[in-house]
Amino acid sequence: MTMVAMLCGVAAMAQNKLYVPEVTLKAGEKGVIEICMQNESSMVQQIAFKLKTATGIKLTTKAADFTIVEDRLDVETAKAAAKAYAKKQLDNGDMDEDEYSDRLDEIDDYTYTNLFEVSKNGSIFSFGSILDAAAYKTPNGMVFTTFKGNDGALLQCPVSVGADVEDGRYELSLTEVVIAGEPDENLIAKNLASETTAVIVVNVGDGTGINSINANDSKAPIYNVAGQRVSKAQKGVYIQ
Repeated sequence: MTMVAMLCGVAAMAQNKLYVPEVTLKAGEKGVIEICMQNESSMVQQIAFKLKTATGIKLTTKAADFTIVEDRLDVETAKAAAKAYAKKQLDNGDMDEDEYSDRLDEIDDYTYTNLFEVSKNGSIFSFGSILDAAAYKTPNGMVFTTFKGNDGALLQCPVSVGADVEDGRYELSLTEVVIAGEPDENLIAKNLASETTAVIVVNVGDGTGINSINANDSKAPIYNVAGQRVSKAQKGVYIQ
């Protein structure tokens, strides 16, 4: 009974995070990693992150190389938001009735490629609705990136392994993760990400080695085989 209650409590915690399933490749081989998102809310303004690589494992440095997972996007809700923004422009006198009618027809013809893109600002990759920039002109005109469901693949990113890379387990990462929610009246959005990093594991060959751990820390704590911390190693087997 107590365990059930604890598990229910964990499930109720807010989770807005990016994660990447492990991939296995051979030396010299190319593949794809999937950047997935577990999101409490289906309405997110923007997602941003940095890519941190490992020696011999190459991830794309171009935003154009990302592929958006179309099935994850709620295009109809995004169209509705775009139409609502056009109506505000009409009401504010920023367009006339003919322009408004043409704009609605244009929005009806939108596909996900017209609505969403991955861009790069310095070393930061960002994903969101391309209408966001225009929406910033009015505090209430924000167009959101909207998603189907609350878990699944969002972006696909090319990855390649150098021909001379040894077999093993390599850890890369997404860092400085931002999952921006609804902005306030001052257009300041809170970062809803419950985790600001996400590990990317690339297994090369059979993936039996680990190539992301620095084992040369002479100041690391020492333990005996019983798991007890000791001040220094003596005769026998110890773990540092």
